[in-house]
Amino acid sequence: MAAKAALIPLDPSDPNYDPAQTYFEATVRPDNAKLGMKYVKTEIVSVVPGGWAQSAGVEVDDEIFEIAGQPVSAMTEKEKHTALTKTPKPFVIRFKRPLYKDTYFSVECNESKLGFKYNYITITSVVAGGWAEKNGVERGDQLIEVRYLGGMTMSLMTKLTLAGFVVRCLLVDDA
Repeated sequence: MAAKAALIPLDPSDPNYDPAQTYFEATVRPDNAKLGMKYVKTEIVSVVPGGWAQSAGVEVDDEIFEIAGQPVSAMTEKEKHTALTKTPKPFVIRFKRPLYKDTYFSVECNESKLGFKYNYITITSVVAGGWAEKNGVERGDQLIEVRYLGGMTMSLMTKLTLAGFVVRCLLVDDA
């Protein structure tokens, strides 16, 4: 079982410092088989109930900023994944928690046309009166997960052109 995360002070001269964040760390121990969290870039987008992340106090919208003493800002996606899965245990993951959380929502689509365009994961336009607009998808939202309900493995582009899938979006609130 993971120990609860401990708050850590961060010096204002540290490049990771942001006064609108709370900083904490949690130790991954040898008995923690899996971390129980999904992330996009550095942001936690889901936490598995009963997993290490939940028991350590990690929440959706927290951001990883350091793994085993190494800043993630200098890591590629592959290096980040390797650091999280192959670093000898125990090791410490440092997180920052934003003062204001993003909003996430899931929608199910049974139509063949979604009514939005995207670039990488960001929605760039929404067709007036289309499925996306009717379901609250807005320009600037981000695709976090696209899951085909048939259970087949496909590329994101293929999934977005088929009916019968769940789209999980991050609603970016600039307010």
